[in-house]
Amino acid sequence: MAYLSEALSEIPGVTPLKPYAQTTIQPTYRYIFKIEPEAFAGISNARFCEALSAEGIDAWRGWDPMYRYSLFKPTPQNSAVAKNFPDYFNFDTMHLPEIERASTQEAVWLEMEYFMGDRTIMDDIVEAVRKIQVNADKLAPTWTLRKRQQICR
Repeated sequence: MAYLSEALSEIPGVTPLKPYAQTTIQPTYRYIFKIEPEAFAGISNARFCEALSAEGIDAWRGWDPMYRYSLFKPTPQNSAVAKNFPDYFNFDTMHLPEIERASTQEAVWLEMEYFMGDRTIMDDIVEAVRKIQVNADKLAPTWTLRKRQQICR
């Protein structure tokens, strides 16, 4: 993971997620890095992950923000805090721009199987990210058209 982080950090517009300072051993079940859409012709992380998967590197944009899941929403019926402070727990009107931006534009998640091999796999990931960046302008129009077609159906 350290090798991949170092290599990805050399690509403009890519930032590996840094572990907390208190972390002594980084878990290897998941690896997350951030892309800046502007550095990739404006494509979203979903389109980036689709392109990365086309290069043989399965990736996904991660989970939606947890406050969107009904399972995790405190309600007056299941939480005394939500009952006593309803203005703070209106998840229908809540807007958390940082997590929204991360989940819909920037975050790229890789699963642990890539870290069970050797450095050549890390080199393949870096090469695929560079290829996507070089060709990102060809990806953006197709994605926009495809999304427009899905919305119009």
